[in-house]
Amino acid sequence: MGNGNYFVVFILLVLFSFCNLKAQERTISGKITDDSGPLSGVSIIIEGATSGTESDFDGNYTLDVNIGDVLRFSFVGMTIVTRIVGTKVFINVFLHH
Repeated sequence: MGNGNYFVVFILLVLFSFCNLKAQERTISGKITDDSGPLSGVSIIIEGATSGTESDFDGNYTLDVNIGDVLRFSFVGMTIVTRIVGTKVFINVFLHH
């Protein structure tokens, strides 16, 4: 194989790797509740990243994640809950005082 062939193989491997990583990205959603019902204003952060979101008035949220991301759900006065993103597209969380 000449050097040009190695370059082509390298480029193909990089492209296939990128396609595989892209396939793991997804948008998840869910609802956050406590004993009283839906919780608004809950922080949902992807650990180790700078992205996250907050639950809306009805306790709902959506977030772009990757499989394997760890989500951290926190609200003042509540126990912090973590969830690992798998294949589910809905992750509902119940927070305790």
